Amino acid sequence: SKYILTQLEINRAEPKAQEYLLGDGSGLFLRVRPAGEKDWIFKYTIAGKRCKLGLGSFRDIPLKVARSEADRARGAVQLEVVGARAEVEPGDRIGRPVAEVEV
Repeated sequence: SKYILTQLEINRAEPKAQEYLLGDGSGLFLRVRPAGEKDWIFKYTIAGKRCKLGLGSFRDIPLKVARSEADRARGAVQLEVVGARAEVEPGDRIGRPVAEVEV
């Protein structure tokens, strides 16, 4: 299986002094913050730049949906890379824009 996290591991993830990430594979991570909040992020690299995309709170986005959203985001990133290689004009790109958050 390409996935690593289980629902039990996610439920048992306790806050620590510093935020930390639990990886599920293929760029999907559960971020656990010191105050106890848990949210999904998708990490990717495009044109040599490391980026993060927030996928939402664990309370609102179950594991299965987070995986699906990460797959969609991965596809959008691949389209962006292929488009850049083909020198497609920005107005010709297919897919929805992917928001970037500084790493």
